[in-house]
Amino acid sequence: DVQLLTSRDGVNWYKPPGRRPFIGLGPQGTFWSSTIWPDGNAIRVGDELWFYFAGLDVSHKEQSLIKSQGARGRAVLRLDGFISADAAYTGGELITRPLVFSGDHLQLNIDTSAGGICRVEILDLHCQPIDGFTLDDADEINGNYVRVRASWQGSEAVGAQAGTPVKLRFVMRDTKLNSYQFLKGL
Repeated sequence: DVQLLTSRDGVNWYKPPGRRPFIGLGPQGTFWSSTIWPDGNAIRVGDELWFYFAGLDVSHKEQSLIKSQGARGRAVLRLDGFISADAAYTGGELITRPLVFSGDHLQLNIDTSAGGICRVEILDLHCQPIDGFTLDDADEINGNYVRVRASWQGSEAVGAQAGTPVKLRFVMRDTKLNSYQFLKGL
C-alpha cells in the first residue's frame, strides 16, 4: 500500500500511527491488485491533487516467476483532502487551540452530506462566545465546498477579531472539515 508521510523540514519524516493506506491495492484482476508504488510527486490541477502510481497484478515475490500485467494509474484527491475532522450524523464538535489570525473572513474546505451542517462559533480564550459570533449567530453551511466563507447573521466580517487570541468551535453533523483559513480581500 502507498502510505503518506509528513515533514515540516524535508529531513525528518513522520508516518501517523494507525493510518489507513493512502492508495490501497485495487480489486482482484486490476493492474494494481497485488503491488503498487508511488510514481512521482503530487500535481495540483485546479482544486484537485493528482497522484500517479504504478502497479502490478502479481506480488513482489512473484514478479520474476510468472507473467504479470502492469501499468500506471492516477489517484485524485480534493485540495487539502489528506485528512479531515469528521462528525457523524449524530453530531460532533471541534474546538481549536488558541490562534491569532489576520484577515477579514474565514474560509472553509468542507463536505457535508445532504443532511449535514456546520456552524462556526468564535470563542475567547476562556471558551466564552464572542458577541456577534455565537452559535446562535452562526449561519449553517451545507454542501461540498473547497472554498466557502463562514458567516454570522449574513456577515462574513471577522476583521474586528484579527490580532486577538481566539478559538474556533465547529459544531457539525455528518460533515468532513478538511481545512480552514483566514483570508483578506475577495
